[in-house]
Amino acid sequence: MFDLYRYFDYIITEDNIPSPQLRKPSSYPLKLFFEKVEYHSPVFYIGDTKADQKMVENYNREEGKNVRFVLLQNQHNKEVDADTVIKKPDEMCDVLNSYDYAQD
Repeated sequence: MFDLYRYFDYIITEDNIPSPQLRKPSSYPLKLFFEKVEYHSPVFYIGDTKADQKMVENYNREEGKNVRFVLLQNQHNKEVDADTVIKKPDEMCDVLNSYDYAQD
């Protein structure tokens, strides 16, 4: 997994999902995450697929939360709706630094 575990406290993979119908775009992966990590606004979810976007949308609707979807855009996903679009991972720092935290 590209040694990503050293950068994150908790990572959810398909191995953590008990059945296929609970995979994205189901809200289950985010619900599972927030069972382990307490929700503190703002929350940003970085994804690159329509399934990622729908999972965030489903979670927000079901839980009354406001997880912001950040699209890591490429040539294949330009049609995916997002709160914020970045083209390179390091642009996420700009998103976090420019975010108006007073709105939460």
